[in-house]
Amino acid sequence: KHFAGKEEIYARLALEFHQSLLRRLRQVPPTLTPEQRLRETIHLLWDLYLDQPSYRRLVQFCEREDFRRGMPETMRQEFRRMDAGLREVLHGLLRDGIADGRFADKPPERLLFGAHAALLGSIRLMLGGCGGAGLDSGTCREEITEFILAGLRGLRIED
Repeated sequence: KHFAGKEEIYARLALEFHQSLLRRLRQVPPTLTPEQRLRETIHLLWDLYLDQPSYRRLVQFCEREDFRRGMPETMRQEFRRMDAGLREVLHGLLRDGIADGRFADKPPERLLFGAHAALLGSIRLMLGGCGGAGLDSGTCREEITEFILAGLRGLRIED
């Protein structure tokens, strides 16, 4: 296949990474509780990003708005479809957790923001060698999972 330039190759690789991620997220059994599904989702993301650090950098590069604006319209549509698919899965999981009282009654976008920031930040720390304070990757993954779950449950530090 012919590509218009290296940016289009990058975009195609990032889309393939996201498609793989979305397929795996859709395989998380819906029969699990929302907390169990979230644990599986976090573990899947953690392992995928840590196992493929070059993809993580590529994906971050391609997620930039200025990068996407420079892509042909057909590719921007593919990114929008992929983003919508990921939102559908993650928001559905959060709505299920809200409905059964496990997660705070807030809009899924708001709940997802903190969880997403915490997860990506912790992955960045692990890949940069700055995180973990001597903890192994599995322990760090469990700690960030508990941290995210506490936030989704609406637990707050009181003054």
